[in-house]
Amino acid sequence: MSVSTPTTPPAPPPPRMRVASGTIAFTNVAGTYPEYYEKATRIVQLLTAHTAVTRYLNGRACTITLEKCVKETPADVTDKGKEGVHVSLASSYFENDGIGHIAGMLSHEFAIHRSRRASRACGRRRASGACPCRCPVSKARRGEGRSGSPR
Repeated sequence: MSVSTPTTPPAPPPPRMRVASGTIAFTNVAGTYPEYYEKATRIVQLLTAHTAVTRYLNGRACTITLEKCVKETPADVTDKGKEGVHVSLASSYFENDGIGHIAGMLSHEFAIHRSRRASRACGRRRASGACPCRCPVSKARRGEGRSGSPR
């Protein structure tokens, strides 16, 4: 005669919360950790207050989703045009790094990488005669170092 042991059902996943400020929002912050909610709240406040970020978003929605994955970079930003901007952020980076590091890294992604891509696209349009705008060219693209001297 075998004795059966009662099995306990698996624990439900932790509740996920949306944390938003303006048009920027985290979509899935674990509700079981108040410090994560506070961290996400402060990060979206900082991003919303960053002029270059808000200029880049131009009123479009920006969703930040925490992903449990290992990537070479802690974040991946996808510009979906009029649909908005989506950021996949490594949850381990969110959980282990400070607010300043995360906000700084995300600001860098928006203000540097995305703006440079837009500038290059504008340069290509201008070269083809399709865009009369003047886009600045960074020193790095001209082959100059920080001091302005050639590399």
